[in-house]
Amino acid sequence: MYYIMKRFCALFLGLLFTTAASAGPRLNVTNLTTEYSREPIGIDNPIPRFSWEVGSSSRDYEQKAYRIVVERIGPAGGEQPHILWDSGKVSSGQSVAVEYGGGDLQSRTAYGWKVRIWNRDGNCSPWSAKSFFNTAIMNRDRPEGKWIWEDTQVTPNDYAFFRKTVQLHRVPKRVYCLVTAHNHFVLYINGKQISGVGNPAPSNPYKNKYYVTYEIGGQLIKGSNAICAMVHYMGKSGQGYVDGVPGFLCEIWTQGPDGPTVLSATDKSWKVLADTPFDEASPFYGKRNHIVCEYLTAGKMPGDWLSAKFDDSAWKNAKEVGTEFKLRSQLFPEVKQVDLIEPVRIKPPEGIYIFDFGKEFSGFSRVTLRGKAGSPVIARYSDRLANGRAARSLADEPEETNVDMYVPSSNAPETWQQWFGIRGFRYVELSGAWNSNLIVDKVQGVYSRTSLPRRAAFECSDPLFNSIFEASVLTQAMAMQGQLVDCVHREQSQWLGDADMQSGTVFYNFLDPHIVRKTLRDFADGQYDDGHLPAKYPSQGRFQRHVPEWSLHYPEMLWRSYFYYNDAQILRECRPVVTRLLNWFRRRQDKTGLLVKSTNWHISDWPEDFAKMDQTGKYLIVENCLYYNALLVAGRISEVLGDSRASTRYAERAVQLRASINRVFYDPKSGKYRDCYPGSTTSTGAGVLPLYFRIVPASDTQKVLAYVTGKGLSTSTHLTYYFMQMLWNYEQDALAKRIIANPSWPGWGYMVKSGDGTVWEGWSNRQSRAHAWNAHLARLFLSEVLGIRPLKAGWQRIRIRPHSDGHLTWAKGFLMTPRGKVSVEWKKEPETFSLRVSIPGNTTARVYIPDRSGADDNIVVYENGSIVRTVLSSDLKRTESDIGGKHLYIPINVGSGNWEFILSSSATVQ
Repeated sequence: MYYIMKRFCALFLGLLFTTAASAGPRLNVTNLTTEYSREPIGIDNPIPRFSWEVGSSSRDYEQKAYRIVVERIGPAGGEQPHILWDSGKVSSGQSVAVEYGGGDLQSRTAYGWKVRIWNRDGNCSPWSAKSFFNTAIMNRDRPEGKWIWEDTQVTPNDYAFFRKTVQLHRVPKRVYCLVTAHNHFVLYINGKQISGVGNPAPSNPYKNKYYVTYEIGGQLIKGSNAICAMVHYMGKSGQGYVDGVPGFLCEIWTQGPDGPTVLSATDKSWKVLADTPFDEASPFYGKRNHIVCEYLTAGKMPGDWLSAKFDDSAWKNAKEVGTEFKLRSQLFPEVKQVDLIEPVRIKPPEGIYIFDFGKEFSGFSRVTLRGKAGSPVIARYSDRLANGRAARSLADEPEETNVDMYVPSSNAPETWQQWFGIRGFRYVELSGAWNSNLIVDKVQGVYSRTSLPRRAAFECSDPLFNSIFEASVLTQAMAMQGQLVDCVHREQSQWLGDADMQSGTVFYNFLDPHIVRKTLRDFADGQYDDGHLPAKYPSQGRFQRHVPEWSLHYPEMLWRSYFYYNDAQILRECRPVVTRLLNWFRRRQDKTGLLVKSTNWHISDWPEDFAKMDQTGKYLIVENCLYYNALLVAGRISEVLGDSRASTRYAERAVQLRASINRVFYDPKSGKYRDCYPGSTTSTGAGVLPLYFRIVPASDTQKVLAYVTGKGLSTSTHLTYYFMQMLWNYEQDALAKRIIANPSWPGWGYMVKSGDGTVWEGWSNRQSRAHAWNAHLARLFLSEVLGIRPLKAGWQRIRIRPHSDGHLTWAKGFLMTPRGKVSVEWKKEPETFSLRVSIPGNTTARVYIPDRSGADDNIVVYENGSIVRTVLSSDLKRTESDIGGKHLYIPINVGSGNWEFILSSSATVQ
């Protein structure tokens, strides 16, 4: 029975759609951003980037020109705005990352900008609504505030309380507060907590010390105002930070008639309390020193010290301390509370309270308790239970010091929470001394992370897939702690390989580019003089290690950061890192053309408890394939930046390396690649990267693919990242979905069915149970099941190619791009395939409609009730060449707007 539809349009639509606005479309420009944020405060980039979204009442709308005007904003009721830059009419379709081209921006100054655009018909939009941004410190070496501390001595695990009373005869409309500390601060104004926790983001402070800027006008009053802060310096060579020296810096300013006016800045007039309620002899959590156990004696808390009425005459004056820190504005959100989680109490042993929050998360607990004055209460955090108690471990590492301690000041109810450092846990165990008569009235989990909002969603016909997507997004969200950490319980370290695998997930699900760019800068700061990169950074001392395979992730992460945003600025900044890095690798090539295995720690696949690869030979397949890709990426970077000679050199080196890889590692008779050479092991993992990077000779692709896919999931997590993407690249859709849908070990289904609510480090559950490098399905469900990928930098052109093979009958979702929202919904029925697509303004798309009819009939494609494409069965093979692979797709070009396609097979074209 043939599929019959009403015809809503008299006009026949061809392959290329045309606009229908005979009276002229209504044009508009919305959602203006500066540095990818809406009306940011505290930017310090001298060449900020402007972006906007394009809207129209018609379909297929493209911008052909723009004009931007940037003004310096005078104080309220004061001078008129002063135009700094008028771009004039610029013939360009660029609406993402347009660089400022005017005069120097001044520190602590407000600016506004607006934009208008023209379409292909020469029609001009109205001016957009004005958008604003504020600068902070444009000269990184010259803050108004001084770095202060209690004294000039440096001791690890040091706490200090700071306060200053600021008198105001009137409250300005807009007041800004810039704050930083080494390592972390909690800021209060007139008794209200202004900051989050764990701020600023970790870094090497001598290269990039981050500060956070707040707008605080609404918190100030006429008269006396209390500016207060708790500050913690860790020291002691941590795995996830650089020691530096302790210090606190604060500035408060407003806009005046003659420019910015600093109302207060840290100096030796600020008061400091050195003997705080925190025990500075408390140990670090575990052997990696990522956070400190927090021991707090409530009776030592200095009364109402957060109030302007507090008498601080007994406090000392702060000391000005010299630092060589280089300040940089933290443009991504701070770590702060994003949710409160209610636990379920587990029946405990006598005198013990154990609470289960139902899933692992990052943060700490907030407890209301009644204890005995002076009798300690202990909180132990863990992601698992052992013998009915919270395990004495950080993930899979045995540990006794995963505890915090609180000493009540009275027998009355008191509320206790942690202030510095994030814990990763599912369970919290509370206990007191046996004579304390501890009573726990209430416990809440304070879920805290870098507070980027989710900007994507996915749903399909398989509830297990939906659970895997949510677990993956949660795990990635937890891993954003001012940097891209591997896990929040055991390490909280920014590993380069892990960060690269997370970066695509971050861009697809959270949009904001700054935390990934901060990661790129971190490793640039940590690059060694000879060019190689640390495996993790920031870190120092005994935690410094080098993994060559991880270093080779840097160029790919840099390219992705550029490509998703069409932003060459990050390429210009970080290209020297890539050049030095690849020069270091080139010195390790011998006459075979391959990299000789170094004495460093090599990781072909990880964790090594599953599908371990042979690394005993002189040459390693994984390292050389990653090097091949790094050369190609370096060539693309050079081309974008206009260095054609370097681009050609990198391309030539890549061609030579590809030949060497196939000559030494590949056995054309069996279609297998060796793990290493000399060596005879040919694990399936050894063939994943040659397929993924298209190193395999074209004539042997199907042979190698058959071997690699023959055993299903047989790689550990590192290579599975490439394995899953490779399956979709080679149209192995049904296999990819079977692997994901497997509820048994190994795989994501097994993880989710365990009830942890997160994805693990590896396939067994003895490792970290929340490890974001394994959360990449949160991206692949969007890029492959829905089929949404950028084809041109900045999402100027998009590919929509849903993978509909396998057991799924429908899928839908969306993601936000720098140009706006992209949404896809598809559904399979016995005789039809329907596809709904929404493309943002100033964007085009190549839509591939999958032919799943399996019939020899002709194919008819309807859009909004009208035939837009008729494909004869004899012509279907021609459409296959558009993408390669074994499946048949019908490609259609579309512009912006909402589109609804229905594919039907018909023996007779209607």
